[in-house]
Amino acid sequence: IPCKKDAMNILILENKDIWFNLRRMMFENKSSVLFKTKIDGVLYGEGKKIAGVDALNQYSTFLNCNDIEYLYWGDIDREGLNIYCSLLKNSSACNISLFVPAYEKMLELSTQQQIPYSKDKRNIMSDYSDIFSLFSPEYRIILEKSLAENKRIPQEIINYKWLKENME
Repeated sequence: IPCKKDAMNILILENKDIWFNLRRMMFENKSSVLFKTKIDGVLYGEGKKIAGVDALNQYSTFLNCNDIEYLYWGDIDREGLNIYCSLLKNSSACNISLFVPAYEKMLELSTQQQIPYSKDKRNIMSDYSDIFSLFSPEYRIILEKSLAENKRIPQEIINYKWLKENME
């Protein structure tokens, strides 16, 4: 968080690489707008760790701000969406939403390259209908197909070069 405020938008990231890239953009380039959304800080969620019972609630207490809106952004695979679902369940006192524009950009970029299968061998998919409803129809189709095929679209599909060219 480059500058703590009374009201902030904090972006929770599943992976360390994208966290480093965004942090670098915020501190070195003074960039703070991504997909037309003002970002006041980035939080490395350490995969599932941030979704632990009361983990985000405790972090919010530590920040001691009156108004925090959290945006979650992770990999597009079953595990990444399960982290988001757990985060909602285990941090009910927090205002959390999916950072849909980032996911839609990931889905767009995924159509231009070969996407690997996920290492997750579980054939169980949670009910993601609430998540699917957040996406425009064209991206929802790509998302549903990717999950049905057990593909993994990593956050890092949006790389530093893209961020440098598109983050304000």
